[in-house]
Amino acid sequence: MTATACIGAFVLAETGLVDGEEATTTWWLSPLFRQRYPRVRLDESRIIVQSNAVVTAGAALSHLDLALVLIRRVSPELANLIARYLVVDVRTSQSIDSIPDHLANADPLIQRFKRWARGRLAEGTTP
Repeated sequence: MTATACIGAFVLAETGLVDGEEATTTWWLSPLFRQRYPRVRLDESRIIVQSNAVVTAGAALSHLDLALVLIRRVSPELANLIARYLVVDVRTSQSIDSIPDHLANADPLIQRFKRWARGRLAEGTTP
């Protein structure tokens, strides 16, 4: 069993272990991942992807989800107990709310427009 989270999926992909398999990684690096590893069936919308003997987890905070998946393989009862103590809900997807915000803030054209618009807020508008 091999498991990794976040950018660790890049390391696995470099080895070829996930060629032809499903995997996930942090959503904001998914374009780079797809470019570098076209043989991997990437699903960046999911928190956890289990494919054969490999388990990958999404963005940085998905390490907890990954740990619970691994514990659940040995003892579902223990995994449920840990989740209750840590007040962790079962999550199946990475946050779709943060993706558009990140993309909008990463685009230089949008950044220039925001600066231009904010610089003219005091001028108001005419009907």
